[in-house]
Amino acid sequence: MPGIHIRGTTRSSPVIAYADDITVLVTQPEDFDTIRQAVHKYEKAKGAQLNTPKSKALAIANWTTPETALGIDFQDRITILGLKVASTLGFSMKANWDRVVRAIPARQEWHTPTS
Repeated sequence: MPGIHIRGTTRSSPVIAYADDITVLVTQPEDFDTIRQAVHKYEKAKGAQLNTPKSKALAIANWTTPETALGIDFQDRITILGLKVASTLGFSMKANWDRVVRAIPARQEWHTPTS
């Protein structure tokens, strides 16, 4: 799976993992078969099971999505390690920057440096 290439970097990865949270970045519908096989092998080897009620899927941009993938429902928005991600860049930026702007304390007066 090729993953998603982020402009300005030389690497791309289809997986982001932190502790027991795993994010898989899918760029084409055929990748779901690869994920399904990997999950099945892991479940069989470890006796674990994918927690589908806790799992979420998000289609970004104009990607046509099935109703579910791997038994996971698609959402309008998800949060990955505290970063809010929506189906478009504009919604994602607004969701994250609104939180940052609200965290900046309001100032009654602004001071300009004097020479």
